[in-house]
Amino acid sequence: MVARNLERGSGFLRPQLDTGPFPNLFLVEPPIYAQVVASIRPLIGFELEPTGRLVSAAATTLAAWGLFGLVRRRDGLLVAFLALGSFCFSPS
Repeated sequence: MVARNLERGSGFLRPQLDTGPFPNLFLVEPPIYAQVVASIRPLIGFELEPTGRLVSAAATTLAAWGLFGLVRRRDGLLVAFLALGSFCFSPS
């Protein structure tokens, strides 16, 4: 909902939700993820939902890669694979 409203021009500093009472401002956290989705959508030409899923998958892949690299450097290859397996099977 926030990405849709950002795409419509609600503004990054005053993001809004589509639920009442209107205007329902989303003031919990900065909508960085929603802004990335709204910015990338015109470039790849998908709808908002598939674009959001692609951005989420890319962010998860980058997080797994970073975790693997950090753990491998500190504790070795076996522990890095164990950490990566734990990351892959944990709920998000």
